[in-house]
Amino acid sequence: MAFSLTELLLATLFAGLATAVLLTFFRDQLFRLRAQETRVATLEDVRGALDFMTRELRNAGVFSVETDETCDKDGSGKPLTVVDSDADSIEIQSDLDGDGNCNSPGERISYRLTAVEPRCSVLTRNGAALVGYCPGHQPSRQVSVRSAAGPLFTYYKQGDMRLDVDSPAFDPRQIKRIKIAMAVEEEHPDPREGGRLSTALSSSVSLRN
Repeated sequence: MAFSLTELLLATLFAGLATAVLLTFFRDQLFRLRAQETRVATLEDVRGALDFMTRELRNAGVFSVETDETCDKDGSGKPLTVVDSDADSIEIQSDLDGDGNCNSPGERISYRLTAVEPRCSVLTRNGAALVGYCPGHQPSRQVSVRSAAGPLFTYYKQGDMRLDVDSPAFDPRQIKRIKIAMAVEEEHPDPREGGRLSTALSSSVSLRN
């Protein structure tokens, strides 16, 4: 049985439409999968950074012997646990090896939220990127770090009362607990969707020393 030219054209048209629908479906599924993989990878990066930071902050301020001038001290000569702090940065110190100074690796640590590009910031540890990738560092995967619904670092004193870092009376020696809240953003893998994927996590750590 022969088919007319009209029937062949209609069959080709319907086959093309069905193929286009299937291709669109598979494309959408592929980019959904990529977006999910991106979220999972970013979440792992943020969680790992938070675990690392809370561990170092919790163990800050270890001074088992008298220390020299390499360790910052208060007016009474007592070494400081938190040397400097504000909403986007914190610097801590310790004498972990008990040699009387704060010069050994890992004894003076600073975390800072640093803007590298107008729309890209990274969280650094002693100047090296801990979380975040900007165009100058890894153009294939731009990941920007920002504070999540408030400051990156929030400080609390005894009694869990919040400290105001902008107050002239703010004293880092009063800090007993630190809340870290960060969000990480990167471009959506589907150019049709546009926008940015955002992952936010927070953690709280009480200083031991």
